[in-house]
Amino acid sequence: MPDLVGERFDDASSSLGELGLARAVPFHAHTGKQLDGEARDLAAWQVCRQQPDSGTEVSRWTRVSLWLIGPGDPCTAPRRSPKPKPKPKPKPKPKADPEPSYGTSGSGTTGGSTGGGSTGGSSSTGRGTTGGGSSGSSGGGSSQEGARFGQSCSPVGATATTVDGRPAKCCMGKDGLARWGYYSG
Repeated sequence: MPDLVGERFDDASSSLGELGLARAVPFHAHTGKQLDGEARDLAAWQVCRQQPDSGTEVSRWTRVSLWLIGPGDPCTAPRRSPKPKPKPKPKPKPKADPEPSYGTSGSGTTGGSTGGGSTGGSSSTGRGTTGGGSSGSSGGGSSQEGARFGQSCSPVGATATTVDGRPAKCCMGKDGLARWGYYSG
C-alpha cells in the first residue's frame, strides 16, 4: 500500500488505479461521514488519513478508505470551544419583612373598608385603634386592626390602611377572588 497522506484525492485515486486496487471510499476527515463524490468535486481535497496504512501488503480486492479535507482546511479538527453552561437562575429571595399575623380581639370593628366612621376599642396586641371606615358595626364583635395584604376583601375598589400604615386597595385577582393589595393612591 503506498503512502497517500498529503496527496490530492484525484492523485491518490490514480495511484490506487495504477496498482489495480478497488476504488477508494472517501470520508470527511473531521466528521467521519462518507462523502458522495457525485454530489461534490473531491478532486482537490487532501488525504489526511488512510486505511490500510502505507507499507501494508494488500490484495487487489482490499477496500481502501481515505479521510479527506477540503482545499485549504487543516487535517486536524478545529478545536471547538466548549458550550457555555447556562447560568443558574437566581433563587427567589425571601421577603425581608414578612407580613406579620395580627390577632383579633377587642370591642369594635375598625379599618378595612369604606363607609361610616366608627371608632373601635383597644386590641390585645397593645396597639390602639382608630376608626377609619368600618362598615357599620360598632361594638361587640371581633376587631381587626387593619387590612392584611392578600386577605379576602369586599367590595372591589374599597380602600383601607394596613396596621403598619400602608394604603391598601381591594382588587380582583387573576383567580377571580377579591384581595387586599398595594394601593399607590
